[in-house]
Parts: sequence; C-alpha cells; structure tokens
Amino acid sequence: MTELRTHTHAKGSMTEVLAFEKANKVSKSIKAKILYELEQAGEVGLTPDEFVEMHGGLINTIRRRFTDLWKAGQIRHHPEGLTRKNPSGNACVTWVLGVDPAALQKPPQRPYSPPAEAVMGDYIRGFDAGCNFLCHEIEQYIRKASSHDALVLDELLRHLRQTPRENT
Repeated sequence: MTELRTHTHAKGSMTEVLAFEKANKVSKSIKAKILYELEQAGEVGLTPDEFVEMHGGLINTIRRRFTDLWKAGQIRHHPEGLTRKNPSGNACVTWVLGVDPAALQKPPQRPYSPPAEAVMGDYIRGFDAGCNFLCHEIEQYIRKASSHDALVLDELLRHLRQTPRENT
C-alpha cells in the first residue's frame, strides 16, 4: 500500500486505485518474464529490444522494467560492456542477472542551501551597505562641487535617504 501512495493522489479515487493495481500486476508480470529470459540467456545476456521481439510490448515500457530491476539490484549491465544493435541500428545495452553495486548506492545529497529568508537578509544588508557607501561618496563630492551641482546632489541625497525637504 505504501507503493500505491507514491503513485496516486493522497485520496485516490477507486478508479485510480484499480488502475494502479492492474498496472502493478502487469509490471510484476513483465519483470518476472524478463528475469526468466535473462536466466535462460545466461552470459549472452538480453537487450530490451530482444525481449520485445520475443514477447511484444512497447519498448519504452520494457526498458523501464529493465531499469526497475537494475535499481532493485536484480540485474546489471553485461560485465564486458557488451552491446548489440537494435532495429534502429543503435547500440543497445545487454543485461545479465546479477547485482550492480552502483545501482544500490544512494544518490549524493544536494549541498546545503540556506533558507531564502537568510539569503534575502544578506542581500538587503549588502544593498544597504552599498547605498550608504554611495551616499558617503556623494557627500564628499558635494563639499568640492559648485553651488548649483551641490544643490542637485543634495536633492539626490534626500531622495536616496527618503528624507523630507526642509522648508526655509
């Protein structure tokens, strides 16, 4: 039942549950046939395309069952890396019975990523520091600027600091 929860909505409708159960039975049946054929093939191995030629089915469905068996540690790539051409002329992986240690390893954990609030806080502090630096530089320039430029720059500083004008 836990597998069902990963493939249906939280409160799956009866139709959804029945469809999953039917698909699950078919999937298990295909996997059993694949394991049987791999046992018969021995070290020669079997490709998903060869399985489709023997039993029919959609190649994408069959390839997925091979991958499921590989992830479960029941089959592995041919130890010599053997491939055979499929009907399209492409090299196709040959599978044999056996455990592939790489399939059983858990994928690496993603590196720690701080919460968005912490990143935004750092961004805001950096932005404020940059604004303070610019205001300081403008103040330094006002001291050396002509009176007209100083008035314009003073107005800019008030705007940046969001301070109201003094009525004189």
